[in-house]
Amino acid sequence: MADREVDFPLIGDRYYGGSQDWYRTWMMRLGGCSTTTACELCLCLARSRSDMRLLYPGDLDRISREDFCRFADLMYPYVHPELNGLTDVDRYAMMLKSYAASVGARVETETLRGERPLAEAEKFIRTAVDSGRPVSFLLLRHRNPALDDFEWHWFTVTGYADTQDGLQLSAANYGRRCRLNLALAWDTGYAQKGGLAVLRAPQSAG
Repeated sequence: MADREVDFPLIGDRYYGGSQDWYRTWMMRLGGCSTTTACELCLCLARSRSDMRLLYPGDLDRISREDFCRFADLMYPYVHPELNGLTDVDRYAMMLKSYAASVGARVETETLRGERPLAEAEKFIRTAVDSGRPVSFLLLRHRNPALDDFEWHWFTVTGYADTQDGLQLSAANYGRRCRLNLALAWDTGYAQKGGLAVLRAPQSAG
């Protein structure tokens, strides 16, 4: 169990978040990870604040797999991979805000690029999770084969725990809960890096 964790929804009372494997088109199943994390961030914010309810079009009390997939269909035109994937956290944040604007919700985003020091990533994740916000994590290439399942991929951080090996993350990935070490994930060994993104209500709104 993580030391701190956001209120993250079960889909169909079974799945820990969504999965691109469920989507109706081949292209969405191949490249829908950014769409999935965007849906999860919007869903969590809609559940936590009545003034953000517009972000999710379905029933917040009972989130079915079918409803999540319909939501992904709505999100995909706004948050989706480009020619070489969606490899920039600031571009992702801009796309996410475009979706929010399309449904009449005013939101703010914050990003941290993967070139920043590990200490900044730790602070970013702690601050977000402690405030009840999940974090989208983009991991591009990585030298460690233990992280092959996360390579060139977006997933959602939902909690953290302090351990002797550093910050251990809880994350939603393909409808399952998993754990990974932040220090290991952050030190990719490559010049091109991903980063982190969060979605929140405007600060003036609380």
